[in-house]
Amino acid sequence: FPGVGHPDNTGDQSSSIESIVTVPADVLNNEINISATISCGGSGGDSKIASLSVTVTCEETNSSVTNTINIPTGTNNKILEILPTTLLSGVSTYGNNISVTITRTPNTTTDTALYAAVKIQDISVGFKRSSFFTKGLGSEFKPFS
Repeated sequence: FPGVGHPDNTGDQSSSIESIVTVPADVLNNEINISATISCGGSGGDSKIASLSVTVTCEETNSSVTNTINIPTGTNNKILEILPTTLLSGVSTYGNNISVTITRTPNTTTDTALYAAVKIQDISVGFKRSSFFTKGLGSEFKPFS
């Protein structure tokens, strides 16, 4: 995600990526979280911040959640939680499609790292999943006699 670029560029400077993830069969509930390995150019001493907006949408229910994360310049290959564990309607249904959109708009109130690029090397979408996908056996226990 680039910064503002050349000073003569006065058009829309936002950039974004989008990916779609399918809900796995062993998901337990509507909990979802997202982490990523992120770097942000520049030196850590200049106190500049790059701001990313993360929007996660279930395509089938049209429900969405949004989070903003601020990344200081000088960050190098750090694993950051870009969407803390939250509930999203539709995540508990096997086969639903979850859209993840990450956007950066430099030169805004929260994004002051005008000439620093943000690099995302890895994105991990986490679901609350069962360890073993089996039928519950709690009803088969007998009291001790």
